[in-house]
Amino acid sequence: MTNRGEGGRTFALWGRITETAFDGSGDGISLDGDVATGFFGSELARGSRLTGLALGLTEAEGTWTPTGWEEGERGAGGGIEVSLVSLSPYGHIRLGGDRTAWGVLGVGRGELTLTPASGPATETDLGWGMAAAGSGPDISLDLTATRSEGGGQEPKHGIGAEVNVRW
Repeated sequence: MTNRGEGGRTFALWGRITETAFDGSGDGISLDGDVATGFFGSELARGSRLTGLALGLTEAEGTWTPTGWEEGERGAGGGIEVSLVSLSPYGHIRLGGDRTAWGVLGVGRGELTLTPASGPATETDLGWGMAAAGSGPDISLDLTATRSEGGGQEPKHGIGAEVNVRW
């Protein structure tokens, strides 16, 4: 949702949901599970500046299984649950021409629960933090194609792609 206001200001609300799976093994343990993350953000653009704030919620569930050990030596494995809430302010400025600068900070809090197949669950708090910044020219490649029928023309088929590179 976007609202164009007075003085060249644009206010936008946005959201994104992603879901993925993970699996792997190492050091005598095999892991697998699913992760879902949702982001809700708001941003304000004015002239060459954009500032925003993103709220994230991540939920993950999975299992762990001991590998490479005698049966019962390390237990029968169990379940993993993670919940994390994060807040990330960000900004972007066009410095002139194709030069830009951007930055983001993030903090989060959550919980991790390990539930063995036999025995009580163990819970612990999680903390998360990040910082990133960059500048440089924006390089964009936008290839688009359409499929159209009508107007006495043969149908046109194509593919589309978009590549954005920042450094």
